[in-house]
Amino acid sequence: MSAKAGAAVVVSSHLLPLVEEICDRVLILSRGRLALLGSLDEIRARAGEESLEEIFLRVTEGGAAGAAGGSAAVSAGGAPAAEPSPPAAE
Repeated sequence: MSAKAGAAVVVSSHLLPLVEEICDRVLILSRGRLALLGSLDEIRARAGEESLEEIFLRVTEGGAAGAAGGSAAVSAGGAPAAEPSPPAAE
């Protein structure tokens, strides 16, 4: 499926090497709150890490979202999503 067609495929996975291989944009949730959203390059640049697995672990174990227990929802070939507001402090 092509992003030019204006369609997206949403995948939810903890298989982060697969996510890195097939996805254009990544959304990481931690305890039901948005932790990160963007292209792989944007997320890597913000986090200062290359490995999506390392970024995921840091974010879901007390990093950007401040809590453990995350999941990744990703889109492959889809139109860009709007950037959400940062999560509120707990």
